[in-house]
Amino acid sequence: MSTFVGYSSAQMGGNEISTDNSTIFVIPSQVVAAASATNVTYNMSVSEMAPSDTSAVKYDYVFDYTLADAAAAASFCNAFTVSGADAYSTSKNNQATAVLSTPAAVKTILLAAFTDATAAAGQAPASGAPTKTGISGESIDDTLTSILKQFVNAYTAGSFDGEYYSAAVGAQSGLSTDEISIDLDNDTGVSALKADAAATSAVAVGGAIRADATKLHLQLPASNLRLYENSSTSVLSNALLLKGGDTVVIGFSVTLDNPQAACANSSGNVTNSGLTPNSHPSQLEAATLNVDIASGPSAIRAVEIAVRLHMPGSGAISGVRAA
Repeated sequence: MSTFVGYSSAQMGGNEISTDNSTIFVIPSQVVAAASATNVTYNMSVSEMAPSDTSAVKYDYVFDYTLADAAAAASFCNAFTVSGADAYSTSKNNQATAVLSTPAAVKTILLAAFTDATAAAGQAPASGAPTKTGISGESIDDTLTSILKQFVNAYTAGSFDGEYYSAAVGAQSGLSTDEISIDLDNDTGVSALKADAAATSAVAVGGAIRADATKLHLQLPASNLRLYENSSTSVLSNALLLKGGDTVVIGFSVTLDNPQAACANSSGNVTNSGLTPNSHPSQLEAATLNVDIASGPSAIRAVEIAVRLHMPGSGAISGVRAA
């Protein structure tokens, strides 16, 4: 007579035989066979921890960056210190904590990502965060510049005149709105992420990565943790146990600075009444304007970007500290 018994808390044995995903493989049922007391065959099953955290990040545009090599990936993993991780008990693992213990290492990786990340293909302009065209393969700075240029391009001469006429002409009371036209030049302006400040903020005390380090760990499956398990002691590495092929998503809410608009012809327009430019400075001495990015026909809200950090290769990452 044979009986199959599922492993449960009713079993009295205190020890479990665990898989190391390399040489030991466990069948998830306990088989009790008809045999003498000296010749019992059996298999022992072990339960495994299931991820217990679900997290999401909002975004307008997604950018991808694959870390340079295993050394960079290991640097990212080793920048975290995890306490109490358990590959076999969800309840125990839920008590685990993770801290970002080497923020400078993660900051270095973020700075590289800000420079080299490219936009996922085929992203249409997002509502409220316009771009001149769809996004596909551009850098973060290229995309932010495109958003700024769309803001410039969407401004009509009339609306710009009404918004900035007084600031542009200053105290020149002899000028009137029907005598002068003020307009932003299409396709001017460059925008760039303040990369160092963004990376510093991300890893700072109270920053997103430090604040969510434990949540990041709790998303990892048991199979990840077991890749770095000491096969003799079942002790886990206390690094963040990512593997090759994993992705860590970090969201950024980016507000563009108000751009400055300078008048290229500060003494008149080259087509003004057919006169030679710069020959009548008393007529027009335009000021440099601080243009409000949140006003006008193409006002821009904060742009939410997601940066996907991809771990290179597959399987356990070489260089992640051992248990």
